[in-house]
Amino acid sequence: MWQSGKADWKLLRVGVVELTNDVFVARLFFGDRVTGQPVWDCDCRPSDATFLAMKSGAPIYVHKRVWDEAATRLRDTHAFEYIKQLHSQSAKEEAKKGAASSSTSGTATPSATPVAAGVAELPDSSLLLPISLLLRDMEVAIADEDYVTAAQIRDHPWMRLHADIEMHKGIGAYDRAKELFVQLKLRIEADTTQAVISGNSQSLEARIISRARAEKQREAALRAMKTFRVVDHPPMKLPGRQKMGEPSQRTDGREQQRS
Repeated sequence: MWQSGKADWKLLRVGVVELTNDVFVARLFFGDRVTGQPVWDCDCRPSDATFLAMKSGAPIYVHKRVWDEAATRLRDTHAFEYIKQLHSQSAKEEAKKGAASSSTSGTATPSATPVAAGVAELPDSSLLLPISLLLRDMEVAIADEDYVTAAQIRDHPWMRLHADIEMHKGIGAYDRAKELFVQLKLRIEADTTQAVISGNSQSLEARIISRARAEKQREAALRAMKTFRVVDHPPMKLPGRQKMGEPSQRTDGREQQRS
């Protein structure tokens, strides 16, 4: 096998074959480009396997065991009902737009649509300090290829709610996104209180809360530095050096009386 050159091998297929501690493992299957018979394989990251499969046009498979463990049916998610509602709402809006366009003149100034107004009022959960810190930690873990830590952060209840909010915003379920945002804030407050009461400083919530407090203190210090103004006093004028034989510049009351 090793006597053949790399031009003799072809990537036949890619398979996601393992799921251990929330980390997926893929495998590349190489074989003869003429017969299509796999000869050897090797493990790799799913992201690299997907890239190579797209470059070479090879199919991607998922092992049934991995699929059964990780797959989620769309019907089992909250998004399914909202997708149906979104389709029905879009159909109604199209009908209303058609009726409005037939009854109004073309010179009238169009008002803002309800959808645009809803998007403008949407809160951004990524701006919540605990969520922004978790997102930052997950980016660092992914950059360091520490996928176990990245998966733990991703599966944290706060991050799951954040992902749910973004998903509902993406499908246009803005009311549900606002409800989930309120739930996320309440959950963070409740977990913060529980972490303080329990005194468990090693928990992820306690560490995030401690960092959030330090971040707030740092921001407050920076704001104070920006608003603080130092009053610049003009420098005092020092008396010049007196030469020998010159009268003193200082006069007191007795010298004035003598003159």
